[in-house]
Amino acid sequence: VLVRSERASVQVDAEARPAEVGEEGPPGFEESGRRGAAGPHRPRGAPDAEAPLYTRFYGRINLDPVRGIRDLSNIMEAVTPHLIRAGEKLTLTLEINAESEGYDDRTRRTVKENAAQLGFAAHEFEE
Repeated sequence: VLVRSERASVQVDAEARPAEVGEEGPPGFEESGRRGAAGPHRPRGAPDAEAPLYTRFYGRINLDPVRGIRDLSNIMEAVTPHLIRAGEKLTLTLEINAESEGYDDRTRRTVKENAAQLGFAAHEFEE
């Protein structure tokens, strides 16, 4: 699911401001601090003891080699801001796996030099 950042920021701002008297939140939810609230973003009546505490997110996606920048840009707009805002630590890792019937010396040298210059933590060609 992709979310338009403009619309998402309007919703985030609306959810962040305190509810005015008589104003209702989304159906089935209450803000923390209101009488009977189950906590932020928890359904009404949901017991705290039974609600899981999600502490880690892991996602993996295959990017199109031709449209990788566009795909990565969409991820950076639609996923990472929410994780950054809600979490303490975020690590992004790009893994490249390529296969060929044989890489020539020029290609291997160029890729190895560029990978080293770009700060790849690990890079190698295998036989």
